[in-house]
Amino acid sequence: MQNQSGSNQLEKSKFRTILYVAVAVILTAFITGNITAKANNTSPAIEIDPQNRLIRFIVDGQDIAIIDAEGMHVFGDITYSGTITDIGSSRLEEGQNDE
Repeated sequence: MQNQSGSNQLEKSKFRTILYVAVAVILTAFITGNITAKANNTSPAIEIDPQNRLIRFIVDGQDIAIIDAEGMHVFGDITYSGTITDIGSSRLEEGQNDE
């Protein structure tokens, strides 16, 4: 049982890393203007909702991902290739302090 628990933790860690990478890519595209929202409901959009303190990613009029204080929540599959490396939260916090 101990080994299975460790494997589950590793999978959760990989999933979290995938989400962080996805957020970074999407936010970079949004900030640089490579993602634009249009008025109709079928266009992809990113909505910042300050009242609910979250960011919504919308495709075909439906939320596909939400970022809030708890993290990123994806409604659907995530596909990737390559290696995912978990640097740990302490390394992320160190990077924030360097700014």
